[in-house]
Amino acid sequence: MADSIEVVQEKTKSLDGSVRELKDGVRDLERRVREIEMEKIEELRRKLLALEGRTSSFESAHDDNKEKWSMALNFVVQLMWVVTASFVLTKLGFNMGPL
Repeated sequence: MADSIEVVQEKTKSLDGSVRELKDGVRDLERRVREIEMEKIEELRRKLLALEGRTSSFESAHDDNKEKWSMALNFVVQLMWVVTASFVLTKLGFNMGPL
C-alpha cells in the first residue's frame, strides 16, 4: 500500500509540474499576443497618421483650387456687369466716345 501511495504522490508531482509548464506556456503566449497586438496597433497608428497627412494636403490643395475658381467666377460676373451696363447705356443713347 505504501508503494501505491508513493506512485500516486509521484504522479501528482508530475501532474503539478505539467500544470506549471502549461501555465507558463499560456502566460508566454499571452505576452506574445499582447506584443503582436501592440505592434499591429502601432503600425495602424502610423498608417492612420500618414493617411491624415495625405488627406490634409489634399484638402489644402482643394481649398487653393476653390479659391482660384471663386476668383475667376467673381471676375466673370463683374465683366458681365460691365458689358451689360455698357449695352444698356449704348441703347439709352449715352455714348461716351473714345477715351
